[in-house]
Amino acid sequence: EVTEELYNAEERKSARNMVRILVTFMLVIPFWSLFDQTASSWLLQGKSMQPLNFTLFGLQINFGAEQMQSLNPLLVMVLIPMLTLLVYPKVKQLASPLVRMGIGIVLAGISFGIVAVLQSILDSGVELSILWQAIPYLVLTVAEILVSTTGLEYAYTAAGEKLKSTVSSFWNLTIALGNVLVVCITSIISGATTQAFTLYGIMSVAVGLVFMFVTSRRCMKPEV
Repeated sequence: EVTEELYNAEERKSARNMVRILVTFMLVIPFWSLFDQTASSWLLQGKSMQPLNFTLFGLQINFGAEQMQSLNPLLVMVLIPMLTLLVYPKVKQLASPLVRMGIGIVLAGISFGIVAVLQSILDSGVELSILWQAIPYLVLTVAEILVSTTGLEYAYTAAGEKLKSTVSSFWNLTIALGNVLVVCITSIISGATTQAFTLYGIMSVAVGLVFMFVTSRRCMKPEV
């Protein structure tokens, strides 16, 4: 009887933690609607910028909008150990997964603010090098690390051993819903304009602030 009571208590705790995880995941959906635009609206913007042409080992290299997308995985490999070993230990508050995620969502919005500024300059007729996109790519990659890797770390810890596969499926669902959100917004406003970039930026910053407020509540802390 005691064993059954302990088992039921553990099941109830897992269910409550899963609710907390799902609320957290729901607030991450807008982040993915921004992140996946590096292969769409950011690419379109990059095509209107000046590619970088240079010679490497006798080969003529053309570095344009398509090649700029390779910057993200390169930055991920550099920034993850840098943040883990140098930044997190020194900034104790960032050690909290939920705080990191909230900051990441806000940073994603800031990256789109930078893209909006670049687009407004391009719209005014000024030519810009594709290298200017490296700035928002850097900011968005930091946001990706803070949201994506930290989000799964938080969810796996809170869900426990039995629900890790379930948590993974819900995490993938947030990515899919983020893309659905892009489709809905793009049907209203074009995805590669200053207004669209600004709208996405404001949306992400607002959601990030809401995320930090909601997840700071005591009722959102996972039960260990």
